[in-house]
Amino acid sequence: MRPGTGGRTESLDQTYKWALQVAIVAPGLYLFLRFLRTTRGGGVLRGLVVALLFVVIGLWGLAKELELEELNHLIRSTTPFLAVILTILFQPELRRAIARLGERNRFVHLLQTRRQETLQAVVEAVCAMSARRHGALIAFQRESALDAYTQNAVKIDAEIRRLLLEGIFHPGSALHDGAVVIEGDRIAAAACLFPLTENIEISKSTGTRHRAALGLTEETDALTLVVSEETGSIALCQHGRMERHIAPESLEDALRTRLEQPPDGEAGEPATENATHLSRRLRAVFTHDLPRKAAAILLAAGMIWLAHQVIVIDRDLSLTVAISEPGDGVIPSPGQLLIRLPDGDVQLVSPAPAQVLEFVVSGTRGQVDRVGFDIHGLLSLGSDVSAGATEFPFEKIVWDVGEGGDRLGLEFRWKSGAAPLLNLERHEHHLITLAPEHVPIAAGELDPRFQALVDVLEFADHAVDVEGPRAIIARLGAGELAFELEPIVLTPQDRTERRARLQLAEPLRAQGLSIAEGREVQVTLRIVPAERLLVGSIEKEIKVSNLGASDEDPAQWKVFDLHDPARFALRMAGIIPVTEEAGSQAYEEKERVVRQFVEDHLKVWVDISELRESEGTTLPLQWNLVGDGWRAGLSASLGEELDDLAELELILESEGMIKLQKKEEGTE
Repeated sequence: MRPGTGGRTESLDQTYKWALQVAIVAPGLYLFLRFLRTTRGGGVLRGLVVALLFVVIGLWGLAKELELEELNHLIRSTTPFLAVILTILFQPELRRAIARLGERNRFVHLLQTRRQETLQAVVEAVCAMSARRHGALIAFQRESALDAYTQNAVKIDAEIRRLLLEGIFHPGSALHDGAVVIEGDRIAAAACLFPLTENIEISKSTGTRHRAALGLTEETDALTLVVSEETGSIALCQHGRMERHIAPESLEDALRTRLEQPPDGEAGEPATENATHLSRRLRAVFTHDLPRKAAAILLAAGMIWLAHQVIVIDRDLSLTVAISEPGDGVIPSPGQLLIRLPDGDVQLVSPAPAQVLEFVVSGTRGQVDRVGFDIHGLLSLGSDVSAGATEFPFEKIVWDVGEGGDRLGLEFRWKSGAAPLLNLERHEHHLITLAPEHVPIAAGELDPRFQALVDVLEFADHAVDVEGPRAIIARLGAGELAFELEPIVLTPQDRTERRARLQLAEPLRAQGLSIAEGREVQVTLRIVPAERLLVGSIEKEIKVSNLGASDEDPAQWKVFDLHDPARFALRMAGIIPVTEEAGSQAYEEKERVVRQFVEDHLKVWVDISELRESEGTTLPLQWNLVGDGWRAGLSASLGEELDDLAELELILESEGMIKLQKKEEGTE
């Protein structure tokens, strides 16, 4: 399976699926982290849980990537026990937090805000106590639950009223020395005891009430308000920091800012207040508590990745069949199933080379992603293999993945469920002596003024070794099956010769025959201009010429009276097409034109400058077609272009030695 455009689309779809799953899981993890924050000891528990998740995910991913099997085994073995140990250690906190989920609707809390009258009542009571120097400690519960501090205190569960708060912190009251916890718009409890701060940097003169106010904010996200019994000054504590000397007129604004409450101008009808609060909450989704949200997203991505690694999936795998022989050094390439035959005499019939076999690969997504389907297989057949059709030996296939040759725990099976047949044939050899009749010549496109010399076909080797199935070889040897090579197809451009490397004819190859060792038959076919002889002879009068430095006058000599005119036969090559039969009108017309051209341009003579007294008056006959460009002249006469290989050959039929005699006085 090779990913192309389809592979990229699948990867893109998988990315969208991962993003969707992270978007689903991350909010749950974020709520879980916030839930941990609301528990007593939440800081320790939250740190342990987050550290455990990051360590487990990080180490497990490292062990998988580097194939650290021992470390992977330790992580898988100990992780469940670590979860149980954490549950036992933090059982009280977990039980208290889970029970708190049922006390009231936590989702309604997201849409609610403290009423304006609530803060006004607190501010009025605090300002009054500050003026009278009555000490007070008030804690506003936010996200972190304060159940651990209200559990053993005096339950109040009353609406916030100025007089109620002043009464609780009146110096003569039994509840004066404790703290008040405000949850929403109600006083949850009084006489609460808070842990003292352990900050050594604060002044030693800081009283216990202020130390308790600061200590609570170090362990929770609560906001505490303190009124000094000695000076009447007002202080606010949050996140382990204390702001002293808050002016009474700015106290309400300070509380609204720290409690994220709308200012007076934005308060209105309850529905309007709720809508404004909801809008602010929605904005806070993208701007508030970003570190915890980032941690939730990272944890969600890690958990989705872990799940991705262990999910078992099936993938289709297509491999192309290839064959090799022992010792040839061929190794399978990705996407191939290489079948190694025991020797050169055993041939694979089915599955045929280049045939595609379908498999199914099973493994985890992590295994499949690491493999990337760079898979190949090797089937080595031993010398004991028998010819014929048998079930494909699937169990003998050696599966390799990439360059490392590791299966990575993948499982393979046939896609169709049933194994195909493995059909082998043992081949025999037969030596054929090559002859011209074994090579068909297709000369239909050859220039008709040329011809192929099929009877003198030249072979590089005189014989060829043919191999194939035993029964077919027997028929070939008995002459029942004709031996034939591929045809040579000539073209109009072929002129002098055609060289070819030929295989067996297709009908023989279809029956399983081939030339041994994959060789080819080298053939050379000569091509020459087509020859024709002119019907009849060409006669030409013999002239006497002096072409040298002799003083003899040609006019004083004549050819002996008994000599006839010179007579020639004419051989034509590459002039008249072989497709035009002798005696046809076209043939006779071309022959007439050629004859006339030769008669007009042929010169025949004897050269008296070659006379020697000792040799008498006999001279050799000489002839020639006037001019070197006779092809151009004959082409013009025929009305068609002649090839440069075209020839005209004059063959002397009459005597070649001519006797001369001097003319008698007074004769011409």
